[in-house]
Amino acid sequence: MKRFAICLMMTALPVWAQTSTAPASASASAQANAGQANQGGQPAPQATSPAGSTAAPAQAQPGTPSASAAAVPNAAATAPINCRKPAPTVPPAQRKWKAGLPEYKAYVAATKAVGAQQIADLNSFLQNYPNSDWATTARLLLMSAQARTNPRAALSTAQQILHSPDADAPSLATAYATVAYLMPTIAQPNTPQFQLQLNQLQQSAQCGSAALAQLAVPQGESAALFQQQKQQSQYTFDRAQGFVALQRKQYSAAIASLQQAASMNPKDALVFYWLGIAQAETQPPHFNSAIWSLAHATALAPQAAPFSQYLDALYKSYHGSMDGLQQVVQQAQSSPTPPANFHIQSAQEIAQAQANQQAAQEQAAANAQYQAQLKKIESLPITDAPFFEMKRRLLDPSLSARSWRALRGQALGFQGVVVKSTPQVVEVAVTPDAQKSNTPEIAVHLGVPHKFPAGATVSVGGVLTTLSRDPFLITMTKGRATVKR
Repeated sequence: MKRFAICLMMTALPVWAQTSTAPASASASAQANAGQANQGGQPAPQATSPAGSTAAPAQAQPGTPSASAAAVPNAAATAPINCRKPAPTVPPAQRKWKAGLPEYKAYVAATKAVGAQQIADLNSFLQNYPNSDWATTARLLLMSAQARTNPRAALSTAQQILHSPDADAPSLATAYATVAYLMPTIAQPNTPQFQLQLNQLQQSAQCGSAALAQLAVPQGESAALFQQQKQQSQYTFDRAQGFVALQRKQYSAAIASLQQAASMNPKDALVFYWLGIAQAETQPPHFNSAIWSLAHATALAPQAAPFSQYLDALYKSYHGSMDGLQQVVQQAQSSPTPPANFHIQSAQEIAQAQANQQAAQEQAAANAQYQAQLKKIESLPITDAPFFEMKRRLLDPSLSARSWRALRGQALGFQGVVVKSTPQVVEVAVTPDAQKSNTPEIAVHLGVPHKFPAGATVSVGGVLTTLSRDPFLITMTKGRATVKR
């Protein structure tokens, strides 16, 4: 698996975080009387940011190597998940500008800045006013701005929010979502901190889901937009849970979480890449599902070489060749889930099908040869035909009389198995079916008395004298019989 640098393409914090980013205005009297919020004066500016923390992600772009299913070390013991209790939410109107107008102006300037300037202004604000009532809000804006260009810095800011005693449920949910989304982009296997990063990621996913469940629609905000952004955040948490489970080789859990994330955002190529790996690695492997998930990831991000490389290797290993793969990718482009009848033949299935086809061809050739032999036998005079053909003609109403006229009085010989015997008469089964059912087909009246053991293979001869069609039995007189050695 390769790592992908993923930007969070967002223009604002989620609605539950926005309600706390707009400061109450501050006037000259507030500057003189630090710590008192002024309810009049300048209009309160709305804080916005070019990058947020919970909107749908941009398409994955190939980056530096990251954790692969094949390279993941065995899972280390995970620490118990303890989710911190959120602080009560303090409405903007109840917050104070402890340092008066300079603090207010510094905050407003930071909220209006963009890009690198906003990051610098917010860092300056937090350095100059570390105990501000707006410190957590400033960190939310800083984290959002950093997420686009500096994921490590954004993660550091998120940890500060998560450890802040002033962080309420909306702030925690936003910080957890940032960790859940960004941590997989920087986590590297086979490093001392990798298991710690996985533990932090799992905690963010579980605690973020818990914090998300506590959120209510902010007053004056759209309930539909609120639910949409909650779903986007929950997708991020499911995505993170799937990533952690994949790294720990807990493939069933990974599949469950990643399928949930995929259902909420079918355009996230990385989720389908992870899902395909989990489906291929679980026992027993879900090869068809894995191929489809990886094909969908490749269709979403055709420039991501690791996606197509993993898909190519899996497909060729399973199918035995690359035949049909491009058609699968084209088909998967339009749907995140395979059709009900989707099936790629394994190399073993193909080999078995080829063997079955060859066997069928050989059987068809043998049948054709047999039919040709039958036609040749059927053209023989009945006295020259084998016993089974004689019997067939004698039992055929249209041939029976003519055939018996040709046979009666003829001296012929046959080979069979003794069904029963007296010194005067030995009864013999000639055809395989009669031998199997122990049914006599010829009764030979011996010229020289001799009793033969049942089951013995004998050669018999004599003159065909009488015929019974039901049950079938030919009587021969002036007979002879010898045991076949």
